[in-house]
Amino acid sequence: GIQSLASRDRTGFTSLPSPTPSPPPGSGRTAAHRRRPPPPRSAPAMAPRTSDGKTGKAAAPAGGDVVRATHLLRLVYAACLLYCFGFVLWKAHDIRLDAIREYGMVIHEFDPWFNYRAAEYLYHNGWQRFCTWFDYKSWYPLGRPVGSTIYP
Repeated sequence: GIQSLASRDRTGFTSLPSPTPSPPPGSGRTAAHRRRPPPPRSAPAMAPRTSDGKTGKAAAPAGGDVVRATHLLRLVYAACLLYCFGFVLWKAHDIRLDAIREYGMVIHEFDPWFNYRAAEYLYHNGWQRFCTWFDYKSWYPLGRPVGSTIYP
């Protein structure tokens, strides 16, 4: 009986095994029921396949896969930004050259004509005469003192 259940601890004294704690009252479970292992879970009908082709739990992506995916996403984002920037530059250039394509290489407005005449006057007459030049052809009928009204 009791001697067979008894065990000796390292001090050499004989002790009885500790009793199994009893379940809480009203639970309807016995101590023997709590010691039984849970029933095995049934496998699903179609188990997912892992990356190596075997059935079982799906493998989580490795750390290298996440890094590669993040790097690829950054490359795609940078390529999209570069494409949009290039498209905006191309469209700005296209809009700027629209008048030349339609009408040819002709100056169409009055300010560029004045700037052309001012540059021509400066080239032929020098800086001193340009600063005191009174242009009778612009701001008609009054004329324009170019030296004091032109921006540097």
